[in-house]
Amino acid sequence: MQLTQESRAIRVRVAASPLQVDRQGGLVPTDMERARKADLLTLPPGVDGTNCGNCVFVRSLKGKRHSYCVHKEVDMPVNNRECCKHWFAKGAIRHFEG
Repeated sequence: MQLTQESRAIRVRVAASPLQVDRQGGLVPTDMERARKADLLTLPPGVDGTNCGNCVFVRSLKGKRHSYCVHKEVDMPVNNRECCKHWFAKGAIRHFEG
């Protein structure tokens, strides 16, 4: 199976940056300014429902424990412990606010 141009680009971006996990299981953003603009946050423990894992802009990565968001404002690795822009709950972590 040949990779699409989008898939090739995703693989290059994911390979280029080591990923770290925060204390609540979300990925620490690889680009804090992009994360701030997209309001990318880690969900508090016990919150299911809306998250990157069920977003139409997220692409699964075969053999990886994370996915990749292709939305032009995010464009970075994410997982189902994260969400962006229009979701908030008490206890959410916004890395860009220190």
